[in-house]
Amino acid sequence: MGQFDTRYVIEVFSVKVEQKSNDDGSRSWESCIAKCRIEAAGDPVEILELQLPPSLKDVQPGKYYAELGLYRTFDRRFEPAVVDLKECSEVDAEGNARTSL
Repeated sequence: MGQFDTRYVIEVFSVKVEQKSNDDGSRSWESCIAKCRIEAAGDPVEILELQLPPSLKDVQPGKYYAELGLYRTFDRRFEPAVVDLKECSEVDAEGNARTSL
């Protein structure tokens, strides 16, 4: 199996935090979704939503280096999720990150 890059530059626009529970209410959790744009190999892709861990729910809008992983949903699917974020401190005049990951 080949290797793939799990690190990207993302621009976070907003974070939505929701309290969720299962059908009978016996289990609850916090869902944190970031509306963002991902840059892969220097090319921006469309605006999308990514799952954030609860520890990152207070992330402010801006550019970040993001480490992505997979998480398993309650309906047994795997989806991409942010594992870690680091602020981009160096950007060029157009707002693109100057340094590589």
